[in-house]
Amino acid sequence: MKRRALALLVATWVAAAAGAGAPAVVDIPSRVGTVAFAHARHAEIGCRDCHHTGDVTPGCRACHTATATSARPSREAFHGACIGCHLTDLKAGRATGPAKRCSACHVPPRQPAP
Repeated sequence: MKRRALALLVATWVAAAAGAGAPAVVDIPSRVGTVAFAHARHAEIGCRDCHHTGDVTPGCRACHTATATSARPSREAFHGACIGCHLTDLKAGRATGPAKRCSACHVPPRQPAP
C-alpha cells in the first residue's frame, strides 16, 4: 500500500512539473487575426493529443465542431472565449474583432447569380 501511495505521489508531482512551464495563454496567428488561446484551460487534455511530433497544431475547429460531444460545441466555445475579449477591448477603446454585429462573423450564404 505504501508503494502505491508513493507511486501516486511521484506521478502527481511529475505531471504537475511537466505542465508548470506551459504558458496560461498562447497567441496564435490566424486568418481572422491573433487568437488568444486559453492554454491553461486545456491542460487536462494530454499534450500529445494536440502536439503530435512533426504535425501542425490543429485549429479550434478540430475539436470544437458544431456538434461536438467531447469538447464544447463551436458556437458555445467561440462565443464564450472570443466575445468576452472583444467586449473588454471595445470598452477599453482598443482595436478589436467583432463584438456587437453578429453579421461580422455570421455571414449568410450567398446565392448564385441567376
